[in-house]
Amino acid sequence: YFACVGQVSPFFSLRASPTFSGTTKLHGCYRLYAGKTYGRLFWLLVAISTGVVFVIILAELTKQYKAENVRTQVEIVYDYADGPSLTICSHNPVRRNYIEELKRTTTFSDELLMYLLHIFLRPEDFVEMDVVDGLLDGERLLQDYMFTNKNFTVDSFVKEASFKCEEAFVQCAFEGIIFDCCNERYSTAVLTDLGYCFQFDWNKLSKDFSLSYHFGSVHGQVFNSLIGFSFTELMGSRIKQPFLNNFEPGFRIYVHDKDTISYVSSEVLVVSPNNKLSAGLKPIKVVF
Repeated sequence: YFACVGQVSPFFSLRASPTFSGTTKLHGCYRLYAGKTYGRLFWLLVAISTGVVFVIILAELTKQYKAENVRTQVEIVYDYADGPSLTICSHNPVRRNYIEELKRTTTFSDELLMYLLHIFLRPEDFVEMDVVDGLLDGERLLQDYMFTNKNFTVDSFVKEASFKCEEAFVQCAFEGIIFDCCNERYSTAVLTDLGYCFQFDWNKLSKDFSLSYHFGSVHGQVFNSLIGFSFTELMGSRIKQPFLNNFEPGFRIYVHDKDTISYVSSEVLVVSPNNKLSAGLKPIKVVF
């Protein structure tokens, strides 16, 4: 077209340009205004369909954003035969529905809850806190409550208040093979500073699900876990927690040797809800 324009008179070029421009405007809102009967109807349907699709997608994204249940994906890749143990904890050590049930059926109070939350503090944290008087009052509340409720103990509180395996894990897979996250052969509830967490035995998973294990190759073994989190399980902000740093929604993943304490002997991997954590691991031996 532009080659032809250069060979014609300027007057003809000025007349031809609007014609060419008009014939190529076959899309956009302009056709709704300038199109003929069928063309206008066609582009009207296109515009309406686009608007409907936009509203549907926007509504779905908004629903996901406001959803109380979100999911977190954890992927761990390990390249060596002597596999580690994985301990997965929830940042919030107390389930809200358990506390609400205690309040509904017994005389359990917010003050007693605040005292019991000190269970999850490490000893060194008390050095920076002047809470002796509060602890004495809390101990009296606990003794009175235990006198009235004979089956209640500190051990039972920690066990029942911690997140349950069936509530926390949506799906687990090793080497692409889905397995039961709560199978006692592969996962064990262990007591940590965040209540009861779930520890996975990499060697047992590798033995049962990895073909490379049986053929002597251990490169690139993958553990994948999809964890569900419900914001309704968070304790309300009106409960004053004794922690120096309040817990946030999310999970902690410890990678450590099988016979060591997870939160003492390893660095922690932190992942927030609705996010994916991928980590490649390589053991380093230090000789003193």
